[in-house]
Amino acid sequence: MGSILENACAQMLTAAGFKLRYFDKKNRGEVDFLIECGGDVAAVEIRPGGDYKRHAALDYVLSEESFGVSRGIVFCGGNVEQEGKILYLPWYLAMFLDRKDSYPVMDL
Repeated sequence: MGSILENACAQMLTAAGFKLRYFDKKNRGEVDFLIECGGDVAAVEIRPGGDYKRHAALDYVLSEESFGVSRGIVFCGGNVEQEGKILYLPWYLAMFLDRKDSYPVMDL
């Protein structure tokens, strides 16, 4: 199911005008997508299971200032929630991201 959700979210993000990039580093893992929102870079993870708050590669990318990634967005089966630099959103909200917004969701 993970690959299907990842492809569906990729389609929604592409349809919204995002140019999708990805991060893959040996021994650190991969981040599904890197996107630009309002001039900032956000790392995006698509998580199909209940362990959506476990994301070692995303945590690594956010901890390395030299990468220039300012926040993370995790699309998951949970509700809207924010923990530090990471915003958790239900999968269907991918279609509402706007690449011009510096923070693509309402204040939490």
